[in-house]
Amino acid sequence: MTNINPNDNRNLYENAKQVLESGNFEEAEQQFLQYLKLNQHQFTPDEGLEFFMQMIRIYIALHQYPKAKECITYGLTISPDKPELQSLLKQVITHETMKKAVSSLRSDALTSESLTPTDTVSKKKMEYIKKLEEYGLTREEIDYKVKEAIKKMKGWIDEKTALFVVSKELGIELDTKTDLSGIELNEG
Repeated sequence: MTNINPNDNRNLYENAKQVLESGNFEEAEQQFLQYLKLNQHQFTPDEGLEFFMQMIRIYIALHQYPKAKECITYGLTISPDKPELQSLLKQVITHETMKKAVSSLRSDALTSESLTPTDTVSKKKMEYIKKLEEYGLTREEIDYKVKEAIKKMKGWIDEKTALFVVSKELGIELDTKTDLSGIELNEG
């Protein structure tokens, strides 16, 4: 095993801190991890806490919340009463929760075939949307026209009815056996 000059090791650490301050988080992460490896994971408690605080900053900046949480956990084992660590842990958990919620909403919106993610897709609505797309409209254009139709009717019709109205206004031939019994008026 090669012996590392402590001054070289400290220089690596100081250089990593400068890279971090410059905002190059990926490079700073690599340099801090190299420092950790060369130092063979042996720190005084103060050095360890300082190291983990730097890594937490990097992982939060890179939105790598699980890694940040892991560093905070290590930091708390070194200094359980450090208020900054407890505050960072709350911040990371909040970010993590928000990230999951946004990701879930995006996923729902991308996989949903309805115009609004919370709406249950009916077979008729999908038929109307398909006909409008075949006519040459994009989903965004359909959504806009549907909202305009609802607005024009002062909110008295739902999306399904608005799709029907938009289709008819454009002269799109719909199923001649269109069942209008499912069309509902909004009461408010």
